[in-house]
Amino acid sequence: MRSFFDMYFQGTYAFAAQRFAADTSPNGIVGAAYTWQFGGGLSATLSLEDNSQGNSGRGRSTLNLSTNTLPVGLQTVDTKGPEFLDPVFNLRLDQAWGFVGVSAALHDASGGYFGGTEGTGHPSDKFGFAVSPAFLWNSPFGLTGDAIAAQGVWSKGAAGYATALVGPTAVFGSGTNLGIGWIAEGVYADPAKSPIGGPVFLTTVWSFNAAYEHRWNPQWRTSVYGGMVGVQYDDDNAKSLVCDAAAAGAGIRVTKCDPNFTASEIGTRTMWNPVPDLDVGVDLVWWHLNTAFGGQNLVGGPFGAKPNATYSLKDQDALSAIFRIQRNFLY
Repeated sequence: MRSFFDMYFQGTYAFAAQRFAADTSPNGIVGAAYTWQFGGGLSATLSLEDNSQGNSGRGRSTLNLSTNTLPVGLQTVDTKGPEFLDPVFNLRLDQAWGFVGVSAALHDASGGYFGGTEGTGHPSDKFGFAVSPAFLWNSPFGLTGDAIAAQGVWSKGAAGYATALVGPTAVFGSGTNLGIGWIAEGVYADPAKSPIGGPVFLTTVWSFNAAYEHRWNPQWRTSVYGGMVGVQYDDDNAKSLVCDAAAAGAGIRVTKCDPNFTASEIGTRTMWNPVPDLDVGVDLVWWHLNTAFGGQNLVGGPFGAKPNATYSLKDQDALSAIFRIQRNFLY
């Protein structure tokens, strides 16, 4: 099933991957739900949904930094084993003009054992949550066939509800320019190895995405879409754990550390339907990473195919074009 937390899917208006939302429409999610219909298009749903990574769930990404190493491209995810499904609540109003709704979820962001095995101690359980408003407006301004839609998410210790991005992001520019960032629900460390170790420090991850589609005629339509995701290590202790681990990582030297970062995109897609069930389209999208570590930072290597060198951490940009022909066969 599709998660009842999700209400608007930007993939309807774009070919590009949707990093700034975590809609489960493409792959579905494991769960069970009950919906109350109050009449007049008003409904409420309570569901229990998968919070694992392997079944297209929301994932769990609490980082254990007890090893005090965090090289680019590597994260040490160490969470408590799943004990229950995430409770999700949704309230929405559906009408001919579209819909408006709000959803909320509770998520287990507890950490595993400090030493990775039983008997090495573990942090106290920690639970995160996410909330989201969304709307869809059909035929706005009297323009039949057009649509405007948007959804925003604010999460604390529940990053998988706000974005499809997981773990580390490393974007290489020309030469030795590099942008990096880590998405995590929370971080913790062994108190025996760090004076600020012990509890799980939850992160705030927020996102926003929106789209407008205009139909020129029955065969042609154009959409404009965009979105942004932000990651905030709110607690100074969380920042210190990340920065200490990054500084101690293999070959990494940091002269200015701030793990907070944002990523954003804006794009436009034009579709042509010459005959029913045949789509021909072009999608242009600009993507920007406001890197986690700004300023004159130095990073070693190697990073995959990239050589061992001194890298300057900077914001990164990418411009992409996607051409697609799709023939749908309906049975």
